[in-house]
Amino acid sequence: MAKVEKIVGIDISKSTFSVAYRSGLSVKTNEWNYTDGQIRKFAETLQGEACIAVMEATGVYHTRLAYHLHSKGIKVSVVNPLAAKNYARMQMRRTKTDKADSVLLMEYGEMMDLEPWRPREEWCVEVQQIQSLIEGKNKELTASKNRMEALSHSEHASKMCVEMLKKDIERVKKDIKKLEKEMERLVISNDGDNMRRLETIPGMGRKTSCMLLAMTESMKHFDSCRQLSSYLGLCPRVYESGASVRGKARICKMGLGSARNALYLCSWSAIKFNKKCREMYERLIEKGKAKKLALIAVANKLLKQAFAVLKSGVDYDENYISEKKVQKTLAY
Repeated sequence: MAKVEKIVGIDISKSTFSVAYRSGLSVKTNEWNYTDGQIRKFAETLQGEACIAVMEATGVYHTRLAYHLHSKGIKVSVVNPLAAKNYARMQMRRTKTDKADSVLLMEYGEMMDLEPWRPREEWCVEVQQIQSLIEGKNKELTASKNRMEALSHSEHASKMCVEMLKKDIERVKKDIKKLEKEMERLVISNDGDNMRRLETIPGMGRKTSCMLLAMTESMKHFDSCRQLSSYLGLCPRVYESGASVRGKARICKMGLGSARNALYLCSWSAIKFNKKCREMYERLIEKGKAKKLALIAVANKLLKQAFAVLKSGVDYDENYISEKKVQKTLAY
């Protein structure tokens, strides 16, 4: 993003947000209540100026302000909290207050080439919220089953506890089924063609297809599979220094954990039914690689296949040969 005249650092909390910006040679700071009226008034102070509002991704708290500023034509950049934290460490900052954090975000914006924030499609946000609730329900289900298992080994199990746990387990199962149906309905009604294409990939299930489409907005904002892999945290992280430090290469895990887990689970099915994935898995195992490492490589392979299917707009074909490979073969 090209540099603009004014960088506005915004630190957001549940009830207030602090603002910092330069006015001449000095830095001005002020605090606003995080209400709809105050948000509108704050946006009015920025309209007509060449500026960009810089804020951290703070769960859901930042979204209300970011959406409103964007709707008023004000440029917004939402930065990774880890990047801002590392910048503060680099500056050796000892003070952490809302005011100090807003100044820090302003300075970060002045130093860095910021990426513009864009609002996510409404159905993608809703699917992601449903997926998050499903994960919470699954944890609740596991906890209830573990309690039931513990009671089954008790010499004097309480009948009331057993009955209540049974009811809880059935209730949570029904909730999960209901949420999964709603998630599928949202994806089918908004991006059914792409979901069908993803399901043509052997090993790629409906739940994973729904999750990938929602979390990546159908991958339409990614130019390469490498970018997508980095976004999901599946790219390798090498840890080496000099001649003495030779750490094991691992995936970075700095992306969406739920999508990674889903792809990893799909890899177990892919090594049985997906020819390309099975060949990769067997080749890595023959080289002496660990099974888990080989499965992660298969998960990456599945992601590449999904990316290719969505970008090409055609169903998966295991015998497909890319134009690059054809040209390379002809060159020999």
